[in-house]
Amino acid sequence: MNKVLILSVLAIALIGQADCRSMNPGNRFACGVNEFLNECAVDRICERTCVNMNEHLNCPPICVERCACIDGHVRNNGGQCIPVASC
Repeated sequence: MNKVLILSVLAIALIGQADCRSMNPGNRFACGVNEFLNECAVDRICERTCVNMNEHLNCPPICVERCACIDGHVRNNGGQCIPVASC
């Protein structure tokens, strides 16, 4: 009985979340300069930065919806996406 209740609550929550996205497309994230909304980005711990841009990163294959840097840009220490040449 408890399993059915838990599954029902989860289903309602997921349906509600989907409804919110369709009512407010694009308003979920406010991406900054040199960023775009990536629906399947790597987790932030695996994102390229000025510090790790030349390293090989072993990242888990997870898909996270979030703002990511556009091509040719990496995050600086302040979290902003900057051109690789500016590192």
